[in-house]
Amino acid sequence: MAEGAADLSSVRYAAFGLGDRTYGETFSRGVVVLDETPAAAGASRFGDAGRHDAAEGRPPARQACDWLDGIAELSRVPAPRAPHGK
Repeated sequence: MAEGAADLSSVRYAAFGLGDRTYGETFSRGVVVLDETPAAAGASRFGDAGRHDAAEGRPPARQACDWLDGIAELSRVPAPRAPHGK
């Protein structure tokens, strides 16, 4: 994908990443790359890219599940639930 050989024009995707804002400019860079790479090959993202911030202290699984609820609503697919207490 990164070399531009793939045609992903028929692909839709969603992206969620972990990060820590104390890292400054590289905060959540992984999800940024994960988002830009398929988009450059023609894929289209639905919903916002999710970004967890460890500096906030919120459990990543809980934030990911909340984000996934929104993505599931957009894609009309039931979202899996986090185990109780996570």
